[in-house]
Amino acid sequence: GEDTKKAEDKCAAADARAVARVFMARAEVHSRDKYPEGALSDLRQAEERIKPTAQRGSGEAGRLLADIARKIQEAEQAKHTHDNNRDHGKMLDLPENIQELPKERRCEFIKKAYKKAALKWHPDKAMEAGKARAARRMNELTEARDHVQERLGCAKPKPVDEQQQQQQQ
Repeated sequence: GEDTKKAEDKCAAADARAVARVFMARAEVHSRDKYPEGALSDLRQAEERIKPTAQRGSGEAGRLLADIARKIQEAEQAKHTHDNNRDHGKMLDLPENIQELPKERRCEFIKKAYKKAALKWHPDKAMEAGKARAARRMNELTEARDHVQERLGCAKPKPVDEQQQQQQQ
């Protein structure tokens, strides 16, 4: 609404270096929170914001732009690692030797671990400022639970078209 418009006007009038630093700080928070997509988005916004100032010859803006470019590379590597090397068992805080348990016990363990994590991260329990983070974390936990249940034989693999629908959400 009107508050958003005022905030956008203030951002447009703000010093590009200050705005870029704000985006970089938020990207750092996203990185520590293991949310590389958010970090990349903020770093790209910082880059977009500082580029015109750097092109006009500002040395400080040029250094900031180089720093942003380096951090974008790091965030892209982190995103690749996050997407391809996630330890779903660790996300649910499952013991390393869970596959040694009988199937019924394994499945019960997974269910309890997911329930415990869901109680902690459910978006309805989060304060207003943390709802998006909690929702993202809850989606990751659900994905981890589904993956571990399939891998350990507690759930049948989902049909390919159903998996694709979930990934698009």
